[in-house]
This record gives sequence, structure tokens and C-alpha cells, in this order.
Amino acid sequence: MTLVAESQASPYDPLLLSHGCPSAWCIAYEITRFGRVEDLLSKPLDIKLQFDVGGLCRREPSQWSVITNNHVGMEAKAAEFHLEDASGCTIDIVKPALVMAESGGNVMSRHEGPTVDFTDQLKAIQRKRDVEAARQQRLAADRKQKEANEAARLAQIQAEESARAAEERRKIRAACSAIYQSSIDKKVRDLTVREEQQVRACQASDLYPPR
Repeated sequence: MTLVAESQASPYDPLLLSHGCPSAWCIAYEITRFGRVEDLLSKPLDIKLQFDVGGLCRREPSQWSVITNNHVGMEAKAAEFHLEDASGCTIDIVKPALVMAESGGNVMSRHEGPTVDFTDQLKAIQRKRDVEAARQQRLAADRKQKEANEAARLAQIQAEESARAAEERRKIRAACSAIYQSSIDKKVRDLTVREEQQVRACQASDLYPPR
């Protein structure tokens, strides 16, 4: 007999929903029988399993033990159980163990449930998460600094362009004011070609007369 257990932490996971596990924390598992099919083995099995589950609650190691009873035929059996007390925790380790197997009233296997301690493993997991969280924070800070530097660079470019455009407008306005003063009392036929061109340019810019 093989036993595969998998912790599921999302109420929207398709495997959870297909197994009928809509709650936030659920352990889905599957039991498969194998070997020669003799009279005893051809009958359904009643199996008791112990699941030791380890997780981190507010960064602190925590673990649970859950006993399940399963009635298994010749086909693989998919089942699940809920961990209602795991709300707000991560489920990081699931270790299943066979406690008892019985067929037709005959006990085929009986074991004491194992005693396990996941503390060291869970602390190691938390340390890895702390390292990764610190790395992500550094990356986020670097990205933020780069974005700030780029925004400052673009703002500087825009300010310089605005200053150049303002200076250009000032020069054009000053030139139009000068040509206006020099040509206002002249007749059109008395304007030089250059003065006439300057007047037309200023009129096109709506700066003749100056504003």
C-alpha cells in the first residue's frame, strides 16, 4: 500500500474543490493498494492513519496530529481532512503514517503512532523565508531608488527643455518688440525686405504688435 499526502492552502485550488475541500486549509491524500490479490487482500480494508502536520504560525513553529479512518476498496481512494486550527498559518510539512489496517475483522497491521518533532525543520524553513524576504526587500528598495533616479533625470530634462523653450520665447518676443518699435511708423513700401520678413514672422507668432 502506498500513501501520498499533499497539503493544500488555497480554497480555489482545483484539486481542493474536486476533493470537496472548500475551506482555507485542507490536506488531500490518496491511498493505493498493490500486491497479489488473495482472499484477504481482495476484501475492503479499514485503515487508520496518523497525519503529523507542521507549519508556521506568526513565524513560530507549530504542529498538529490528526487521526483519520479510511475504508478502502481495490481502487485508489482519494480523501481529505480539514485543519480548522490552521487559519493564519502556513502548512509546510505533512508526514503520514499507518497506525492500523484491518480487513474483514482481521488486524493486518497495528503500530503506535509515531512521535515527531518538526521544530528544527520549520525553523530552517522560516530562516530561508527571512533570507528571501530580505532579498525581496532589497530588490524592491533598489527598484524604488532606480525609479526615483529615473524620475529625477526625466524631470531635470523636462525642466531644461522648458527653460530653453521659455528663453526662446523671450528672445522672439524681444525681437518682435524691437521690429515693432522700428517699423510701426514706417509705411509698408518703406520697409526693407528683412524688416518685412521679420514683421510677417512676428504676425505669424501673434507677437506683432507684442503681447
